[in-house]
Amino acid sequence: MKTRIFILALLSGGALIWQCASKKEANQNQYFLNLHDTVDYVGIDVCKKCHSDHYSTYIHTGMGSSFGPASLKR
Repeated sequence: MKTRIFILALLSGGALIWQCASKKEANQNQYFLNLHDTVDYVGIDVCKKCHSDHYSTYIHTGMGSSFGPASLKR
């Protein structure tokens, strides 16, 4: 009897973990639209169109002024 309860609890726990993990993955795929390997860098001006409030403050930071593709120049 104890073995059956243990196996049932183990299977239920595994099913619950699998269900939670699959929901998390589905939610991430709905939120992040650029997960495909063919997505290219779009630049800060594209971000500015929808996020002008963040852009206007971020552009004045050190990281904001270095926004752009990486290069070999030092």
